[in-house]
Amino acid sequence: MPSNVNWNQFAIFIEVYRLQSISRAAEVLNMSQPGVSNALRRLQAGLGVDLFVRKGRGIAPTVAANLLAEQLEQATQMIDVALEQVVEFDPAKPHRFDVTTNEVIQHLLLPYIDHPIVGNCKINLSMTPSSDIEISQKLVESQTDLVVDIQDNLMNSFCSQAVLKDEIVVVASVSHPQLRPGDVLTEELYFSQKHIVQSLRRANQFIADFFSLEPLRQRDIVTQSDSILSAMMLASQTHHLTVVSRSLANLYAQKMRLNIFELPFEVRSFNHTLLWHRRMEHSSGHRWLRETIQQLLTMATQKH
Repeated sequence: MPSNVNWNQFAIFIEVYRLQSISRAAEVLNMSQPGVSNALRRLQAGLGVDLFVRKGRGIAPTVAANLLAEQLEQATQMIDVALEQVVEFDPAKPHRFDVTTNEVIQHLLLPYIDHPIVGNCKINLSMTPSSDIEISQKLVESQTDLVVDIQDNLMNSFCSQAVLKDEIVVVASVSHPQLRPGDVLTEELYFSQKHIVQSLRRANQFIADFFSLEPLRQRDIVTQSDSILSAMMLASQTHHLTVVSRSLANLYAQKMRLNIFELPFEVRSFNHTLLWHRRMEHSSGHRWLRETIQQLLTMATQKH
C-alpha cells in the first residue's frame, strides 16, 4: 500500500461509493463535506487514479472505483468475520437499535420490546416508508438497522429472512345481522355487503385485490382507511366488512368485538420478512437483533 494512503481514506471512499454522494457520506461519517472531499483527493493522488467523475449534480464511480470497491468489500467481510470470532455482542451493555416495521409487526412487537431478553439494549420502532426506494435508502444510508415488512429482497446488497407467515381474513362486528360466529361467509354475501378498504401503499391496490388469486368483482366501498387498525375500529362500529391480516385480527378482534371469517375466494399467504444490508451480515450485534426480533414475534403470536 502506498505510504501516503491509509485505511481511514478507504473507509471514507467506501461510504461515498455506497451512497454515491459526498454530502450523504459526510452525514453518515459525522464529517464535514470538505473533509470527505479532501480525503478522497488524497486517496486518488496516492493511488494515481480518478475514483469519481461529475455526473449532473452528483458523482459517478469510475471503472477503477468499481474494481476497488469490489475488493474492499471482500476485505471488509473478512475483517468482520475475524472480529466476529474475537468480539461477541453483549446485550447487557447499553446499545440502541432502530427497526422499521409495517403496521402489523409494530402492534405485535411494541408490548415486548422491554422484555428481559432485550437486556439493556433499546429497540426503537418506526413505520416503513411508502415506497421501496425509501426503504432501500434507509438501509443503504444506515438510517435503520433492520426492516420488517412483507417485501422480498429489494436489492442484491440486502439479505432477507422470513420470520412470520400470515394471511388475510375478514372481520365484522359481533352485532352484524347476517354474520354470526361459526358462519361461513359466502361469496354472494361478501360482495353484497358494504366494505371498508385499505390500500397496500407500494402496490397501489386494495389488500383483498392484491392477495386474491383471481380478479375480484366490484364492491360497494364506503370508505378507505390508511390504517388497518382504524379499519377494524370502523368495522366494529358499523355493519361493514373489512379485510385485515390474521395476526392483527387475532390480536384485537376480541377487544374490538369483532368476529373473524375466512374469505370466500382463494388468497395467497405472505411472509413478514426481516431485511438488512449485507454489510451487517456478520455483525454479532446485528445477528443478536435479528434473533431477538424473531423470538419476540414468536412470543407475541403464541400468546394469541
